[in-house]
Amino acid sequence: MDFRLEEVPEPAPGPGEVKVAVRACGVCGSDLHEYTMGPLQIPRPESPHPRTGVALPVTLGHEMSGVVAELGAGVEGFAVGDRVAMEPVTSCGRCRPCRRGDYNLCDSVAFMGLSALGGGYADFQVSPANLVHKLPDSVPFDVGALVEPLSVGWYGLQRAGFAIGQTALVTGAGPVGSGVVSCLRTAGAGWVGATDLAPARLALATALGADDAFDPRSTDVVAAIAERTDGEGVDLAIDATGAQAGIDTALACVRRGGTVLSLGVFEEPSTIDLTTMLGKGTRLVQSPAYAWTFPEVIAALARGDLATDGMITARVPLADAVDGAFEELVRNRDAHVKIVIEP
Repeated sequence: MDFRLEEVPEPAPGPGEVKVAVRACGVCGSDLHEYTMGPLQIPRPESPHPRTGVALPVTLGHEMSGVVAELGAGVEGFAVGDRVAMEPVTSCGRCRPCRRGDYNLCDSVAFMGLSALGGGYADFQVSPANLVHKLPDSVPFDVGALVEPLSVGWYGLQRAGFAIGQTALVTGAGPVGSGVVSCLRTAGAGWVGATDLAPARLALATALGADDAFDPRSTDVVAAIAERTDGEGVDLAIDATGAQAGIDTALACVRRGGTVLSLGVFEEPSTIDLTTMLGKGTRLVQSPAYAWTFPEVIAALARGDLATDGMITARVPLADAVDGAFEELVRNRDAHVKIVIEP
């Protein structure tokens, strides 16, 4: 996809909106997919998003933090200068999922930086006020940009019904998987394992709280999990790879009656052995994005309960975003977990 840095008109907040001076915006795997393979989630000009009307070209970036620069008419509870993180999931508020509170399952869900107006790879971004969350002074802006990917794991554990003392395996210790490891420790996991192919990511998973970290090329992960769980398997196996090998490992390592949580985004259709799942009584849970988690994650970060040290592997100025962030991830993806762009 054609990806470039350009001058665009400075946005102005409408009624009920907040204009934010962006201080940090993380590069998500979905952004990288758009760069290398897109447009995927970004609507094409001939098929704009049915609710937002957004289509190419768009400003990417949806893992955002910054400072309130201007308030639209009718906005209360914020002041210019407030430190904030911005939630990118927009919804209609009227469909049945929205009325149930499942706004991430909205019939016309759209993400800022992909299919809704606004994007964090810019000096300024405009958000609906209900999607803007205050950041305490104790949470740096770059960590504020991690609230979005951390929310993926936080919400996933809620959907999976994870309980204190349970055991878990995370396949894939990248941006989402490493965050899930941290969330598991915050949730009181009894034992946590992680897998990855990159030594740096295995080391990070251990630093964030994994009891063991395995390279599946040199370790029989199924046997290792059986050894550490008295032959039973883990209570919860989480796939954060979005790859066939990752979901296969998760399904093989979960105990009878346990849960497999799918968080990875698959680039190609996957195959799941439903007959084996039936015999084991395995519960498969899909977890799209998140809902209502930003305040909880921000509070956990402010308390120091949610570890993030080492997750940010590079900070790149906006002017160098193409080569310093996106091309760097294409060249050296295994060396990074999260690159943060700083306007």
